[in-house]
Amino acid sequence: MTLVDSKWETTLVSDSLNTSEDQDGNYNACAEGDPTTPNEPATTDLEPAVASETRNGNESSTLPPYLKHNDWEKELNFKLWVTKGARFVASSRCTRQHYWSRLSLNILTASLIVLGLFPFFLHSITKTVSWESLSLAITGLSVLALVWGQHESAEQYELKAHRFHRCALAVGKLYSRLRQSKHLPNDEKTGVLQRISNEYEDLLSRFENHEPLDYNLFRLQKPDYFKVRCFEKLKVKFKAFIFTRAVYFGIMLVPVLGVFWIIQQITSG
Repeated sequence: MTLVDSKWETTLVSDSLNTSEDQDGNYNACAEGDPTTPNEPATTDLEPAVASETRNGNESSTLPPYLKHNDWEKELNFKLWVTKGARFVASSRCTRQHYWSRLSLNILTASLIVLGLFPFFLHSITKTVSWESLSLAITGLSVLALVWGQHESAEQYELKAHRFHRCALAVGKLYSRLRQSKHLPNDEKTGVLQRISNEYEDLLSRFENHEPLDYNLFRLQKPDYFKVRCFEKLKVKFKAFIFTRAVYFGIMLVPVLGVFWIIQQITSG
């Protein structure tokens, strides 16, 4: 079993059937299968998935509210729904990171070409910028491009996005089977729940876990259900920006500033 939140001991994933993609590439669970849907008697009484703490003497125990009902069907329903959503968010995040990764590496490479061509097309550059300084800039950018390219290639964002999407689709199928089984007699339902639970555990063992950020971004898609406050929304969005975009903006800004600095030295000289 993997961790999604430091307070929980179960993995929460997201669903891939019945989802829609917005303009930013984020997946949103649609009404069918959403625990907030009024026509869902099996899940409407689930409290938001915010761990509450109870203290007994000097010891503190944490128990997710959905476990307090002591209803395995509700617990499994909730885990499949959240797992499904978080994995779709993870797939979308990895797709965006793959895009920014390629863009940043391309800009680094283009900057190296531009810097290397400056002395041949702008002969006056040698009067304002020494060959040593230019060579140092080109060498530094070359090392940065090499290290950054190897690091981003090792991350394999495109492959991760595909695997997260596959996992979400598989969990979504299990979720649909679970919802269809709620009208079965109790004796039949018990066997179905056990098979779904076993298949769910098998899926988690075959796919890597998503980041805690993915789960938090999924919670933002259902702010009323999870009771996400305004400050928490800003905090999660800020972390998402730092984690998925800021570092790439920094990488792209370094060579651009270098090129502008050289151009400024030429024009001022």
